[in-house]
Amino acid sequence: MLLNKTLHAQQRRVLSRARAEVQVFKGKDIENIKMGLEQNKCVCLRSCIEETLHMMPPVPGTLRRVVCPGGASIDGHRIPAGMEVSVDTYSILHNPKYYPEPYK
Repeated sequence: MLLNKTLHAQQRRVLSRARAEVQVFKGKDIENIKMGLEQNKCVCLRSCIEETLHMMPPVPGTLRRVVCPGGASIDGHRIPAGMEVSVDTYSILHNPKYYPEPYK
């Protein structure tokens, strides 16, 4: 549903292509679909799903972790023992360092 909403709002042409890929499944053997033999042909649909997860991750971040006794060094920064650390998924997925055009 999230994918459909995103595509309706932004790219009707892409939505049409993704729907056309899915329509091919009508009348096909359900076992081939379940095993992924047919799903692998849905290049546009897969791209849409991956881009939707990139733009709107289902979780805001990862589980927090407590630094072990003795502390840790992360990317050259000293983190004291007992400190909680986590990764903000949204920030990583929208960082131009990793995604040159993160909002496009």
